[in-house]
Formats: sequence, structure tokens, C-alpha cells
Amino acid sequence: MTTARFTQQVRVALVPMRKATLDAFLLTILTVVCLIYTGIPVTHPFLSVLVIVLVFALVYVIAVALRLRRAATNAPAAQSEWQVPVSCLNSRPLG
Repeated sequence: MTTARFTQQVRVALVPMRKATLDAFLLTILTVVCLIYTGIPVTHPFLSVLVIVLVFALVYVIAVALRLRRAATNAPAAQSEWQVPVSCLNSRPLG
């Protein structure tokens, strides 16, 4: 595998991660705006920081899982170099 092909595959593989990070960041901003509007950071600053961090982490994990699943189901299997032929899976050992 050449270096150019490897870097191209890495870029394609990281697209779902980038999109998931952006999704989590935008939802975290929405959460911060809602918390500021309700006034919770003024009365309970530790709780608001905890909520912001938890929302970001949960949304990131869910978004990564969903985007990677979508990317895996949309990827054509014929392009995989590591695909094992079905005939090899169904054959019995020679010994």
C-alpha cells in the first residue's frame, strides 16, 4: 500500500469523526445557551459544568456510533482488500 493511498483512506475514515465532533459541539452550545437562559450556572456552577461535559460526551459517543454505522453500511464491500471469499469460509480443512 502506498503512502498516498494510506493517507486517502485515513482521511475517508476520519470524516465521520469530524462530523460527530461538530454535531456534539453544536448540541453543547445549544445546551449552554439553555442553561444560561434558565440561570442555572449562577446558582449551581458545578452542576452546569457537569451537565455541559456529560452532554458533550454522550452526544459525541452516540454521533460517532451512528455515523460510523452509516459509513459502514454505505461502503461497498467490493472495495475492501481484506474481504475473504465465501468459498474459503465454507470449505473444510484439508487435514
